Amino acid sequence: MAAIAERFEDRLAEGRTELGLAPAALGLPPGSLPVDAVRGAIRGYQAGVITGDRLIAIVDRHGEALEREIARKAAQHLAEFQRMIDRADVLAGYISLRLAQLEWLKRFPTGPDQEAVPLRCPVGGGRAAEIPGMLAAMREVELPLRAVKLDPHLQRLDGRRGAALSMAALADAGVSVTDVALELGCGRRKAWSLLNGRQRRPPELQPCLERLLGVDQAAVVLEGIPHLPRARAPTSAAVEVLHAAGATAGDVAELVPARPSTVSRWLRGTLRPSPKAAAALAGALERLLGEATAVRVLELIPSRNGRRGG
Repeated sequence: MAAIAERFEDRLAEGRTELGLAPAALGLPPGSLPVDAVRGAIRGYQAGVITGDRLIAIVDRHGEALEREIARKAAQHLAEFQRMIDRADVLAGYISLRLAQLEWLKRFPTGPDQEAVPLRCPVGGGRAAEIPGMLAAMREVELPLRAVKLDPHLQRLDGRRGAALSMAALADAGVSVTDVALELGCGRRKAWSLLNGRQRRPPELQPCLERLLGVDQAAVVLEGIPHLPRARAPTSAAVEVLHAAGATAGDVAELVPARPSTVSRWLRGTLRPSPKAAAALAGALERLLGEATAVRVLELIPSRNGRRGG
């Protein structure tokens, strides 16, 4: 059976050659082309349906559009590649930092100051290279000059139905939510919530977007953020001072005693403690932070007409 199949293939190949249909006669591109007419013609040529002359004529007819579309795709992929390199560089720095912190914690309170060491990975020949250096080399990838000039105004449009204007403006600039999260120093979920109006945007969001997009495009993104009436408020200044002093609402809750969520609401001003609970809160803050810092935290609690609790 195998011999019969081989003879059939040989006869088929001979017939195609006699008709001028040999697929090996013309050089073919790697992968799948981004223009339907040329992509279909190449498949037809490979299957022996159209001749080489026909394929040449189709490529000539669509050559300019094909070159333009390939260049547009290449620029799009290169931009995404460069963004992935930047993200990898930031994440490698984070990992190095956390490893150094773990090493410091093992030796604390003795031992020398701990510095973060860049991550390294093995490369060919048994050598080891630092990841930041390898990523820097990968950033040097460039497109041919003509391909870049074909489409200098590359834009990525957000095609999701119902997407906020801020998200579309962000996509037009070729920046992702992950890029914003890394620049802002928060998680991707929080960055998405800020850009979609689910949380009230903090003051540091504007300079973050300006660093990524420039002043003009950052203003477009900020203007497109929806104003939702039930957007969650950012953390209060009292909580920020508490965290800056190395304590959390959970630490305070253990000394009051109360639930951490209740202490957090007290510090945000959304829940008023009873006089007894307020005295316990003040005492717990003083024990944890010292008198001056405790007074500072209490002064920064927003004065809202929240219901009394605790």
